[in-house]
Amino acid sequence: MHSHERAENLYYVLRGKGLVELDGERILLEPHTGVFIPPGVTHGIYNTGLEDLVFIVVACPPDDMPR
Repeated sequence: MHSHERAENLYYVLRGKGLVELDGERILLEPHTGVFIPPGVTHGIYNTGLEDLVFIVVACPPDDMPR
């Protein structure tokens, strides 16, 4: 679980099934679904399926992301 001071994130699932937690609220994810994460929201993503969870992270601004 972590948050970003300024960055907005978008997670988009390509393959697998997972769960994203946003400030304690849990949302199920599957292929071709996404979730928007505003700045300051504590979040984490977890694999809940039997295969790898493959997803894209889009962040803006990118300099507020961990390396």
